[in-house]
Amino acid sequence: MASQADILKIVHAAIDDVNDQMDSNRIEKDPQAALYGPGGVLDSMGIISLIVAVEQHAQDDLGVSVTLASDQAMSAAQSPFRTVATLTEYVARLLEQGND
Repeated sequence: MASQADILKIVHAAIDDVNDQMDSNRIEKDPQAALYGPGGVLDSMGIISLIVAVEQHAQDDLGVSVTLASDQAMSAAQSPFRTVATLTEYVARLLEQGND
């Protein structure tokens, strides 16, 4: 099972990947940094890039397959993609559930 530190490491690596593709509005590696939605730095393509990067790092770094984009996540009243902290918590929850 991945530790909270392991999960934060893959989220930060994914942020680095997305930041490397952005010209401006870089994502901060702060738990409260807004990702998507009100005050967020990512548009719809940016959040997709981040989701794919997190999934890829989970596979490469932790050896686990996780699917972050789901109907439930995308339609949730409180999106798991709001901040770095909510994304990290969401990944942890999916890994605990054995999401594939």
